[in-house]
Amino acid sequence: KNMVSTPKAEMSAASRKRPRNAAIAADSEPRVPSTPVTLSGGTSLPSRIVELWRQGLVCDATVSAGGRDFHVHRVVLMSGSQFFDGAFGSGLAESSSARVALPELSAPTVEAVLTFLYAGECETTETALTPLLHAAVFLQISALVSAAVTEIIERLAPQNCLAAWALAGTLSIPALACASKEVTLRHFSEVAASDAFLTLPHSRVLDLLGDERLCTIKEEAVHEVAMR
Repeated sequence: KNMVSTPKAEMSAASRKRPRNAAIAADSEPRVPSTPVTLSGGTSLPSRIVELWRQGLVCDATVSAGGRDFHVHRVVLMSGSQFFDGAFGSGLAESSSARVALPELSAPTVEAVLTFLYAGECETTETALTPLLHAAVFLQISALVSAAVTEIIERLAPQNCLAAWALAGTLSIPALACASKEVTLRHFSEVAASDAFLTLPHSRVLDLLGDERLCTIKEEAVHEVAMR
């Protein structure tokens, strides 16, 4: 299964096309069946606070995304996200208003993010892991970044390791880059035979060919890759 792919443009309720995050490039990889995934490791707030949020009570701010408005408590978002801490607590334009718009993100992604900030965990799917990781990096939620990266690493395979490696470079996540490279080296012959390998930057190919962990690969196979 290809569990890691560069995210598609996200769709809003009005246009049926999600606004694209400028930092996210689309690709042509096929979608895979959505398998449920639980991301945990965040701080779980008292159940009463979570209940108030779910009921939309005593909220003092609104986060909008994908045509939906999410009523929230500023103190909760500020304590769990450096982005929201800056938006609500500094001299930025957003701080003068109780509303923050996130046109780069879809409503389901933002809902999962908010659930994580309140409950310390959230439910998502394998196909939503990459856009959720982008959101966590953008909103600077370290615990959610860590949780998403862990799940993506667990799903690395020859079919998706190059896409994961590229994602790690885009988002500057060394742990994901190292894990992706390791899977690439471990299954080098299979990965090198894929079309995706042909699109790798020359410097990355040289990096792979020069890695001492390739010692278990037959010399002829490495030579064939070098000639490609």
